[in-house]
Amino acid sequence: MNQYVLGFIYSTAEDVVLLQKSANRMFPIRWNGIVGHIEEGEEPNHAMIRESMEEIGFSFFTDWKHKITYICPGGIVYIFVAKFESQLFVPELKDKTEKQPIQWFKLNDIPEDCNKNIRWMIPLCNEPLLHPAIIHATTLGI
Repeated sequence: MNQYVLGFIYSTAEDVVLLQKSANRMFPIRWNGIVGHIEEGEEPNHAMIRESMEEIGFSFFTDWKHKITYICPGGIVYIFVAKFESQLFVPELKDKTEKQPIQWFKLNDIPEDCNKNIRWMIPLCNEPLLHPAIIHATTLGI
């Protein structure tokens, strides 16, 4: 079964960082969190740290907190959150390889052209959950 990580970075000002992912054969250009495949033998938290370095160029995001395990037809997605006191990086930063724009958005102003699942993931991940939630796609009617 395929395994992935997805990370959202929040500021205490109720903003969230999204990356504009490049179009590929499966998806058009869409805003999304930091996302990537977990490599064989890799733990989800290590994959999240690696993906944040690859996608936004920062290695100090080691304080990722696992919030949700999302089980869907495509595999398992481990969803992580990092929170910071302020907006630590400028929106003009780009992915080193894909040149993806990075931008802060207010939680109540998530763009329409985002991956559909992040519309419910972003608010849920910002809630103070005591333990990581397990969500099955069938529960959501997917």
